[in-house]
Amino acid sequence: MLLESEKNVPKWGECYYDHFEKYLGKPINREIFEQNRINPVIQIISYDNVFSNCRAFCSFGLSHYASQISEVAEVFMPVDAGWEDTPLILAGTLFYIIQHDISIGRGRAIRFADVFPDFALKFGKAAIYFADPFGVPEDFKRVRCGSKVGEIYLACYISD
Repeated sequence: MLLESEKNVPKWGECYYDHFEKYLGKPINREIFEQNRINPVIQIISYDNVFSNCRAFCSFGLSHYASQISEVAEVFMPVDAGWEDTPLILAGTLFYIIQHDISIGRGRAIRFADVFPDFALKFGKAAIYFADPFGVPEDFKRVRCGSKVGEIYLACYISD
C-alpha cells in the first residue's frame, strides 16, 4: 500500500524510458556507471538509426539528482564517431555536474579534455556543450510524468 506522500510522486525512470523508446526505438546497449555505492547510478543507453551514421546516447538516472542540477532532466547525445568512449565521457561529465551542484541547461559547457586526453586529441573535442534539442520533434524535448514535466537536453562535443 502506498503512503499518501508516495501517491503523487512521479516515476521519472519509467516516464523517461517510455519516452526514449517512443521516439528512438529499442535500445541496443546499456552501460551502468556509479560514483559510489550509496548514490543512484547513471545509465547510458544507446540507440542506432536515430540519425544517419550516428549513434544516440541517452542518460538514464540523472533525474534522481534534480536537487543538485536544479531540475528534473536527462540528456540526449547523438554522435558520429567515438562511440566506444562516449558513454564513459558522458557519465563522467554528468557526475562532475552532480558533484559540483552545477545547474544543467542550455549554454552550459563542461570540459573533459584533461580527464580524457586521448579522446580529446584524437577527435579534437575538449568539452560537452548542453543545448535545447534540435532536429527532433517538438514533443521529444520534454517528458510528461503525471502532472509534472521533465526536460531533455541535447549534449554535443565541442572543440576549444
